[in-house]
Amino acid sequence: MNAEFPLMVPGYYFQELSAERFILLNTYYSVPFTRSKRWDLAINTGLAKVDFLPGLELPDSWHCGIGGGIGYTSSNGAWHWVLGYAYGVNAERDGHDGAHSVGLVMEYDLGSGGAGPLRNAVHHLNPNTWRGFDRLFGR
Repeated sequence: MNAEFPLMVPGYYFQELSAERFILLNTYYSVPFTRSKRWDLAINTGLAKVDFLPGLELPDSWHCGIGGGIGYTSSNGAWHWVLGYAYGVNAERDGHDGAHSVGLVMEYDLGSGGAGPLRNAVHHLNPNTWRGFDRLFGR
């Protein structure tokens, strides 16, 4: 089911939980802490009730995790970095519950102002800039 509804819980490996059915509640909250609003702090949590695929069961059907991080956005808004930490409360490692993870995410927005010719190509792919449809229907 990962193609349709990814089961992502903080502190767990990607696709660690193999579910036939699941209920998932994720929260994410981010708040800037500088005047420029380029730096932010974030916290995220996840709670899942899982019906496992046959043969891939784990002892507990409830799984939860909590994480946090610090983010930075460049002055032109093109680059965004987040360094985060998460703890998977029920994730099993070496026969014990609890798993730590650290991650770095880097994102570049192709639609931002700093991409030159590539920005122009992406700009034309943006549905908000398609004006032919508007002209066709007189808007």
